[in-house]
This record gives sequence, C-alpha cells and structure tokens, in this order.
Amino acid sequence: MRCRTRRLAASVLAGVIFLVACSSGGVKQSAATTVSLSTTTAARSTTTTSPRTTLAASSRLFPLFLGQGVGVVAGTSVAGCPSLYLTTDFVRWRNVPPAITPSRSLGPCPYGWDSASFVSPQDGWVLGRDGASTDTVLFHTVDAGRTWTREPGGGTLSNGGYEVIGFANADIGWRQQFAIGASQSYTFEMTTDAGSTWSSIGSVDDHGGCQFASTVFANRQIGVAAYPLTYDDPFNFAPTPWAWQTTDGGNTWKRLTVQPPTSLTGSSAFYGLPSFFGSVGVLPVAFVHGSQTVVGFYRSNDDGVTWSRPVVVPTQSTLFPTGGTDGFCGNTTDVAGDFPVVAIAGPQSWWVIGTSRTGTRTISVTADGGRSWTMVTPTGLPAYTPTIQEYASQEGFITSLSASSGTRAWITVIEGKSLESQSAQLLQTTDSGRTWSPIKVTTSP
Repeated sequence: MRCRTRRLAASVLAGVIFLVACSSGGVKQSAATTVSLSTTTAARSTTTTSPRTTLAASSRLFPLFLGQGVGVVAGTSVAGCPSLYLTTDFVRWRNVPPAITPSRSLGPCPYGWDSASFVSPQDGWVLGRDGASTDTVLFHTVDAGRTWTREPGGGTLSNGGYEVIGFANADIGWRQQFAIGASQSYTFEMTTDAGSTWSSIGSVDDHGGCQFASTVFANRQIGVAAYPLTYDDPFNFAPTPWAWQTTDGGNTWKRLTVQPPTSLTGSSAFYGLPSFFGSVGVLPVAFVHGSQTVVGFYRSNDDGVTWSRPVVVPTQSTLFPTGGTDGFCGNTTDVAGDFPVVAIAGPQSWWVIGTSRTGTRTISVTADGGRSWTMVTPTGLPAYTPTIQEYASQEGFITSLSASSGTRAWITVIEGKSLESQSAQLLQTTDSGRTWSPIKVTTSP
C-alpha cells in the first residue's frame, strides 16, 4: 500500500490542496443501481459585500478561478484573515467577500475561501470553510460579487478535508468532498437550481468510480472524473491510464478510454481532466512512447459521449513507466519523471508546459484548435531542478496552471530552497507564456 502524501506537501504550500490517499485495492465495480437521493435545503438570504479590508503587503495570492472575463483570488488581509478579490478586466480588483457571520467560528478568522466557479463574469459561486469547523459555506452572485445569496453549505468531514465546486451552466453544478484522514466515504452532490438545493449521489467508489479523482460535468447526466494535468509530479505517482465517465448523473461510473493516434500505438497513456464549454469538450491525454512524451487533445461535440481523433503536440517532459504498480483506484501503471502541465482555456485555446531532464521549461500554446502552435522558453519563472528524491526541495515546482485565452494564464510556482521556507507565488502572463510576473492586486471602489 502506498500513501500519496508527498503531493500534499507541495500543494499545501500553494494554498491549494490536491489529493492525498492510500489504496491497496482496485476500483469497486458494481452493476447499475438506483441510488436514493437526499436533498438539502436552507433558507436563502441576500447579503452585500463585507466592508473593505486592506491586503497585507506580504500576502500570497491563491487562484480560485480564472475564466473568460473573470478572475478570482484569495489573499490575506493585514489582520491575518482570508480576503476574496475579483476582477473582470484584470487591471482593477474589488474586495468582494460576502458579509456573513460564521455559524461556528472556532478561530480569529470567520471563514477562508477554498473554491470558486463562474459561468459568466457576473454569475458565480464561492465556497469557503466556516471558521475553524468542518462546515462549509456557499454563496452565489449574479452581479460580479456586489451582492451575494447564501446557499446550503456542505462539510469537509475531517479537519484535513476540503470541498470543491463546479458549475456546467447557470443551473447545474456539483460539490465534491475530499475528506482527507476520514474513515468514511467521500460525499458527492449535485444541484439543478443554481445551488438552492443539493442531492446526494452517495459514494462514487460504490458505483464504479474513484472518489479521489476530480470531476467535471457537461450536463446533468454526463460527467468525467480524472486527475488534472495541471501541476508537476516529480515523484512515482501518476494519473491513471483511463478516466471515469457517468452518463446517468453519477449513479454509475465506467472507465473511459480513447484510441491513441496510429503513430503512438503501444504507448502508455495518462488521462487528464477534460473541460467543457457547452456541448464542446476537450480531453488532454499524455502519451509516453519510448523517450518521447506528447499530449493529445481530443475534442467532443456531444457532451463527451464521443471523442474525435486528437491533435498531438510534443513536449520536453521526461516521463517513463516503471516496473511497479500504483494500485491507486485500480491504477496498474507507475511512472517517474515530470508530467506535462496542461491548461484548457476554451474549445480552441490550449496550453502545455514541458520540462526537460535539466529543468528547462518550454510552453506551447494554440489558439486555433491545434492547427498552429507557438513555442517559447519562458522568462520570469523560478528555476526548477527535476528530482525523484522523496521530500526533496521543490523549488520551481508548478502547483497549478489555468488559462483564460491563448495569451493570458496564471501559474503558481514554489519558491524557496527548503521545505521549511517554501511558499507559492502566483504569476501571470499576457503574452502566451513568454514572460511571467507576480499578480498585483490593486483595489478600486
């Protein structure tokens, strides 16, 4: 049995918790079953934005959401408590945390923000931890954070756990629990009324899926779960050689695989998490073929039911399968090296960061669905030396990558020589990855 604890060390530094889990068995497969749904409702109340706070000069910014026309980050105020900032022009920012009173505050700060999802620059949701408890709070805005409506919250189940949210459109969304350290199964919920009510789907593991994998839905029925290819993985743990798909709203899950290009027949495949833009989906898959690592982008025009032949882009990443097995959610393949880091900004705009054995980064970007690519060697990113040593210094380690177009992207990168002194810095590019600089939050009325 192997514990995926090393990934947590880097992700905590970034303010973004990824997945930590131990597994000694395969995925539980089950026949199609009818799942009883429990519905959560709560009184809805509308609040304004809380009084403005000043961002601490030394505050680190953590990305919560970056999409077309909107960006949301969390920071720390001079009082040492979390703040929430939103921009719709990427020049001026507004401090927009809802004015709320925590129901069970066990610490000096009433809440901390962990996740956000927006379907337009005006319409979005933010989820946070209620004080120091395991409860979560959920708020919905339709005016870019000027006012908020409180919706039913959830829970993390454990002190080390967290929740994430996502929305396919203005009505359909999901809330996924990662109860790190808990002995119980993680919960998964769906909403069809913009978060006013939530229905529990039950344990994903009990219905053929993997509760440790992140999930995205194209509509109420069709969803895909996988490990995002949005961060480096210098250790011997990998995304799985398949994704999981549901076509009945999460009641049952099955493994999803796609046909590799003819030139990559026999290669090892590692599936990333797709992104959906209406009915159009884009699925990234990393292929390891001998000494070559490439990323294939598959496109779907029917909510992910079928996937077309991929557009393939080579990378400098150095991955190679090992003789061991991961054993995580049925994963039969272990791998060493550095994964390519992928961001999907839209149906036609995709980013890939590759890392060579010497730590050299290259960034490839397309804005036309792979018909043409720009490839640059970036400046402004901390140096990175690949290693397979456990708990080694992770300076330069990418903990998240997100993009909103073929020119704009955000990245969080670890700074510091030792684990004790390291923290994550949020950087931005507006020239397709050529240059990167820290994001500066300048608030405006």
